[in-house]
Amino acid sequence: MNIPPTIRTLWEAFEAASKRDMTLRFYEAFHLDDNQASANKLAQLVLAGTKRATAVLLWSMQAGNKPLP
Repeated sequence: MNIPPTIRTLWEAFEAASKRDMTLRFYEAFHLDDNQASANKLAQLVLAGTKRATAVLLWSMQAGNKPLP
């Protein structure tokens, strides 16, 4: 699996915490929100365990002609 160096540490921590074999799985990561200040605040909530989920807007999937999850 080719994991970008910029997220390798995060991925390895996720693997260790999951206690499962993740060699065949890889999840792409994106920033939250559309500006750095807000994205950093949201990332801190994720790291603290307060924020555990997010969702994509339906219109953005339709506008990008992407299949729905």
